[in-house]
Amino acid sequence: MYVKMKAKILLTFLLMFVLTSFVSAVNCIDSDGGKNYFEKGTITDNLCFEDGSCSPTYFTDYCMGSNKVYEAYCLDDESDWSAIEKVCDGGCVDGACKEGTVQDVPTEGTCTDSDGGINYNQKGRVAITGLTGNPSASDYCSDSPPGNIVPSGKYVVEYSCLKNSFLIFGTQVEGVMTYQQYECSYGCRDGVCLTQPAECSPYKEFPLFNRNSSYSLNGENYVVSIKESAQSMNTFDVTLNGITYSSKPYESSFSTGKGEKIFLGKPSATSTVMYTSIEFCMTSEIVNEDNTRAEQNNQEISEDEDSIALTEIQPKETFFKKILNWFKRLFGSN
Repeated sequence: MYVKMKAKILLTFLLMFVLTSFVSAVNCIDSDGGKNYFEKGTITDNLCFEDGSCSPTYFTDYCMGSNKVYEAYCLDDESDWSAIEKVCDGGCVDGACKEGTVQDVPTEGTCTDSDGGINYNQKGRVAITGLTGNPSASDYCSDSPPGNIVPSGKYVVEYSCLKNSFLIFGTQVEGVMTYQQYECSYGCRDGVCLTQPAECSPYKEFPLFNRNSSYSLNGENYVVSIKESAQSMNTFDVTLNGITYSSKPYESSFSTGKGEKIFLGKPSATSTVMYTSIEFCMTSEIVNEDNTRAEQNNQEISEDEDSIALTEIQPKETFFKKILNWFKRLFGSN
């Protein structure tokens, strides 16, 4: 009986060990199976905070130049992950080496984050100095899993530096770039979580040069065309369903007078002298007080014009009446 009880105790401990190993194993997952330099993979890991809450983080393999790959992989116990840089003899395309062999490249780098870490209320830029190509990335908005960049969306993709030190080719590298997707309570705008509801959403990036784009509002589709204004610098002519509103500055809003309010966001440029696209948003607007006030003003002006006309006519009537009275007195007519 003692032997059976001992066997049960050993089986219980063995089962607990297996379950514990399984739970810890799900902390880090590598889609390409590990150090696979010929396939682009993404690391999924849990980043936990002091309050005990955790959030998924991601790191995707990428090319540095045309012949180097930065490969992420899970550690042997799958409790954390690391990354290494390799030279691809056959070249690197879209986060993976082409056919051939890979070589070691000793390197050293430091990761810095301009917004100080995980900060959803400030747009930051993460950069690794000392690595080939000096890779960097900025926080951005997304309306889907990481990778879909939009001017405004439901999520912010927040880049940060892992504080871990990584041993790469025998050289210590302080920090590595990572990111996580966070759902903003009031949405995301220009890589930052909004602290209050947006006045207009969603913003869409429209090309310039008179290209027609479409925008849907309350089930109605609008044809939009935007170009730089020739009348003044840093302003734009917006054409909505054939009606043009001229010389509108970016990062401003204006009313169409027909029930819509248009918001222009930030323009994008390939150079310092030419814009290529601009953020556009449109919302409904109740046309009431302004139009009513305008109608009242027009009515008051009309009444004033009538008074002026009567004043101008009155002297003429008095002059004719005087002449008539003069003739009556001259000819003795009653």
